[in-house]
Amino acid sequence: MRQGLPLALMHIVEFVEKHGLCQSGLFRVGGKVKLCQELRKSFDQGSFPEFDSGDIPTLASLLKLFLRELPGGLIPESHRTQLLKVFRDSEEEELNQAVRMILNSLPEEHFNVLCYLLHFLSRVGAESLQNLMTSKNLSIVFGPTTTSVPLGPTMIEEQGLCNTLTEHLLNNLKHLLPNMYPHASTGNRAESGDWTDEECVKQLPLTEMR
Repeated sequence: MRQGLPLALMHIVEFVEKHGLCQSGLFRVGGKVKLCQELRKSFDQGSFPEFDSGDIPTLASLLKLFLRELPGGLIPESHRTQLLKVFRDSEEEELNQAVRMILNSLPEEHFNVLCYLLHFLSRVGAESLQNLMTSKNLSIVFGPTTTSVPLGPTMIEEQGLCNTLTEHLLNNLKHLLPNMYPHASTGNRAESGDWTDEECVKQLPLTEMR
């Protein structure tokens, strides 16, 4: 762990951001299954494998796998249920405040990763003219990996709503989650918005997620 984040997650994201941010179809082009399995095994054994810039699709697949396998999902079921309820029922002017309150109640390690992931995805979306990954396309890919919708007769409808919620999070990010891990391109200060500097730099416990 470093800065409250799993090192494997940071290792993957930092490489993809440096070498693949503008790659067309990022996160939608499938990677190499065998290589993905080998890299996962290496991480599970505590190693940090060397990456190649030609392996960006595989690393993108590995990132999605990492998120899917987090115990209970990145956004646990209880929080997902609350988020969907306020997303359905809240008036527009009240929605962000209600969503932010629920996100603030996430377990700290989940909150860390969600902040890191969504701010990274916002930088991916900023390059959508080249990589074609708009916030809508990103939400289609990452909605299912950040929220675990159980099997059932309403699964498709509920997953669609979770994807729409993910798109809302990306489009309103500065009002909802602090940029606790500002990227070099954004400077050393968090983005301006509803979060104070003190909230943005608060260090969270280095708790293992898995």
